Amino acid sequence: MLTLLVKQQQRGTISTHFPLACLILGVHKGSASVTTLLAQLNWLAPLAQRSGVRLESEPSALWFHEQVKLHRNFLAIDGDIVHVLVGDTAQGDPDILPQLLLAQYSNEALQWIEPCCKLALCGSRGIEAFRTLNKLLQTEFVYEEWREGDVFRESLDTMSSCDVLLAPEKTKFLASCLEPFLLGLATIADSVALQGALKEREVVTACQERLQQDVATGRIRSYSPLSLDFIKSSLQCLVALGAGEREQSGFVWKKEVLLEVANDARSFLCQERTLDG
Repeated sequence: MLTLLVKQQQRGTISTHFPLACLILGVHKGSASVTTLLAQLNWLAPLAQRSGVRLESEPSALWFHEQVKLHRNFLAIDGDIVHVLVGDTAQGDPDILPQLLLAQYSNEALQWIEPCCKLALCGSRGIEAFRTLNKLLQTEFVYEEWREGDVFRESLDTMSSCDVLLAPEKTKFLASCLEPFLLGLATIADSVALQGALKEREVVTACQERLQQDVATGRIRSYSPLSLDFIKSSLQCLVALGAGEREQSGFVWKKEVLLEVANDARSFLCQERTLDG
């Protein structure tokens, strides 16, 4: 029922190509040429529209200049290159707000194509891997266990009809869209495994510090996992997977299950790197 409700909502959604453009920028680490953006929008847009969303814009070089001007609080364009603004706060720390805004728009687009991204990330591992991904990402994307087979087949049909299924560069792109979420979940599982029974606020703070380190070093390529919503939903996911329990004194974690969850998430990251050649 939830999956059907999401599809009905998407069929009533009217948007533009801008969220997809942000998703592309994120995959390209915040900088890409207009030529690259247009080329990837050319195949991503039909894939997104299969979800039912209506994209009422006509991307062109002029359109990108207009969009950058409209979103100049986090984007800029130099010649043919669109990029996320880089700077420091008044306190001298890196200003991550532009990256967080990019992630917010990217996540909107990801909701339209996430089943295809999961399928691309599974590679040749089939529906069982698809089921595992759904469980790992259950607090990020809506799914229902009883419809997994239908969604798997629908995604195969969508990717095939949009000439994506047998196009390695396109499947690599789709697979990479989910990498930050899986890496973020694995990092949080590692972090909480080192903690005792801490209250949620303390757990969230510790996880955020660990994630900030990984983003700063480039180990995580997206700023999406830095959001409090992501951290809290990941903790909720770990509890749902049986890796921990909420008690009055705080969280109590099961290290063996945490290790299993982290390993499951990283197994897909290895698959994604294999796809990436």
